[in-house]
Amino acid sequence: MTYYLDFNDRRLPYVQSLLKADGVKTDVFSIENLSKIKKEDVIVLSPAYKWNVDEVKKLCSDITVVCGNVNDEVLNIFNTKKITYLNLMKDEDFVFKNAILTAEGMLCDLILYTKKSIFDTKILLLGGGRVSKAVGVLFNKLGLNFDISMRNNEKLIECQLVTKNLVRWTDFKNLLKNYDVVINTIPSQIFNQDDVNKFKDNCIVFELASVKCLQNVVFERFGYVLCPALPSKYTPQTAGELVYQYLVKNIKGDNK
Repeated sequence: MTYYLDFNDRRLPYVQSLLKADGVKTDVFSIENLSKIKKEDVIVLSPAYKWNVDEVKKLCSDITVVCGNVNDEVLNIFNTKKITYLNLMKDEDFVFKNAILTAEGMLCDLILYTKKSIFDTKILLLGGGRVSKAVGVLFNKLGLNFDISMRNNEKLIECQLVTKNLVRWTDFKNLLKNYDVVINTIPSQIFNQDDVNKFKDNCIVFELASVKCLQNVVFERFGYVLCPALPSKYTPQTAGELVYQYLVKNIKGDNK
């Protein structure tokens, strides 16, 4: 059994080191190496990796693929080829701990891309999922000035544990001029061209979601920062250890 790792992700060299310490054989995952992958081998990719259908069709059957979410077409090919698909983003322990690392990375980007002290910055956090809560918990511990708004009113009570500064979803767009920073964690196009003038001048929007909240809209009046794979960017060693722990827990059999 060989583990093929995508070293374009900065956390995976740390995964390789841990696997090698266990006596596990590893190799480089690449398009050129697809023909080398044999039955019972394992492919380990970033949670954000996007499969190309033509790539998937070249995979050998009866292998294991560890990655993030895939679309229905890719999933159908996995099933047809009897490929065991392990979704990192469906594991509660991994997602929870990865969200904490994402929050740390968001703090780094906040400091990097804004001109004001974080303590002088008024922040709006959009969303009530794990990432939003992790960011909120960190910001709350630091004493930052932030509000939270989300579409799911049922989660409002949960978010009161993070902050008492809750903004109703129906109201937040009318309050955008109050914020220096908007952090989006909702995978949906939330804003349209009509919203351009609702933002404060020089506002910065940070995108943590997999679907852009400003998709197909040009906002020239403020900054828009994409924040993909923050754990890989800022905490690759710890993030790699999380992936390794997932492999130990979920890959059955003697891997040595």
